[in-house]
Amino acid sequence: MQIFTPLSVTIALFWVFGGIFITEAYPATASDVCSQLAAIATGSTVTAADSAEYDKLRKLHWSETAWKAPSCIFEPSDSNTLADAIRIASSNNVTFAVRSGGHSPFSDWANVDGGVLISLSAINAISYNPTNETVRVGTGNQWGRVYEQLAGYDRVVVGGRVPDVGFGLLTGGGLSHHSSLYGFASDNVISYEVVLSNGTKKTVSPTSDPEHFWALKAGGTNFGIISYVTLKTFPQGKAWGGIILYSIEYVDEIMAAIAEYQAVGQLDHKSAILPYVSFNNFNLIVISFSYLDAVERPEVFDKFYKIPSLSDHTKVHDNFGESIAEVIDKVYPRWTWGSTTFYLDNSTYVQVARLCQNISRTDEFQAIEGATMVLVPQPVSRAMVQQSVASGEHPMNLRDREQIWFSINLGWQFASDDARMEQFVIDTLSSIERLTKSKGLFDEYVFFNNAHKTQDPLRSYGQNAFRKMKRISRNVDPAQVYQSQLAGGFKLGGS
Repeated sequence: MQIFTPLSVTIALFWVFGGIFITEAYPATASDVCSQLAAIATGSTVTAADSAEYDKLRKLHWSETAWKAPSCIFEPSDSNTLADAIRIASSNNVTFAVRSGGHSPFSDWANVDGGVLISLSAINAISYNPTNETVRVGTGNQWGRVYEQLAGYDRVVVGGRVPDVGFGLLTGGGLSHHSSLYGFASDNVISYEVVLSNGTKKTVSPTSDPEHFWALKAGGTNFGIISYVTLKTFPQGKAWGGIILYSIEYVDEIMAAIAEYQAVGQLDHKSAILPYVSFNNFNLIVISFSYLDAVERPEVFDKFYKIPSLSDHTKVHDNFGESIAEVIDKVYPRWTWGSTTFYLDNSTYVQVARLCQNISRTDEFQAIEGATMVLVPQPVSRAMVQQSVASGEHPMNLRDREQIWFSINLGWQFASDDARMEQFVIDTLSSIERLTKSKGLFDEYVFFNNAHKTQDPLRSYGQNAFRKMKRISRNVDPAQVYQSQLAGGFKLGGS
């Protein structure tokens, strides 16, 4: 008789006692899993830590704060191989991470020390169906490539506002320049192709499994690893857009202009802005403008044109992707961010910016090498919320009211200052929330895609939504592998 323990890697110790052959089992290591992945890697790639390509691949994340040292990096060539990889990692009880675009700056979000990093970069097919005007997209893509592919059909999807953002955007709702017209990015998903924690594949749609579909729209990686999505597409020809740069001395005027635009300008649903207000070591305001038609200097942005600018890089572009192609260099290598929500109010927008500027001027902040604070005030219109609700249910439970998803981004130079800068984000958000609460403007909602690692965006959706997500998680992931073995934040917890 042979006695085996249920562990996946065994080392036979040839001891025979009374005719019993005993096999002693030892837990699998990440290295063991890497070896198993290499055995199934036909057409896929396993990059070991001693490989020449390893360092480059582990550092593809835009912020050095997310650079880790996995035991190996596995790039599955298709969803079947991805499913095999998930099955192998989960059954061997090894920690693993999954990376799409790698846009999160947080350590252990889409990378892992000593575990297995699964990169989706090779799952990057884009297939447009002209009959039903949908597109099937692999989640190893970045949005800029999708826009480029669809431009030839004069079509567009509701996706990222920066071209190098990946498809993790869809797991947090996803704010888009098209949101006033069509809702948030995840509102325009027709179906998800996901890999469950046991390695099985599942196509999820509103008709096949409405609860699972609901949870995937803004629930992070708690409900499956998304390999492909089928998205609605919309007509899109030429578009006006680009960036305008302003001196930081006009910060009050810019914040007031954002409030006025949100109150009046966003009623023109073809318009959108993405502002960056940078203090200390950068001291510059950059606004990315978008207008979804071939109109030179649309009147909806008149308030911004009246503010003296340093340079203007806006024009009519042949397609939407080109209109957002110009991006700002990150300047410093290490970044973090966090987000808070409050309602439209002109004076409060100005006050919040001044509050943040004062924090950036403190001796404590300025003592940190390269310390830079970038405010990203993201105005959300009632039309965005209404279009989202009209498209179907999702977990976010947004209030039908003009609001701003206000992100604080911090950049700096050295790893030795990581803890201090993370604390600055927490403290700055707390200061903003004290102000907005005192004025009755605070909203509990935390934008998933810009939430700090100490925040809890899933709970901000409300108690009922959170309980529903926990129940769905137990249904689709009974062993709770994606809660315990999968790296990444914003988990649902075990209780």
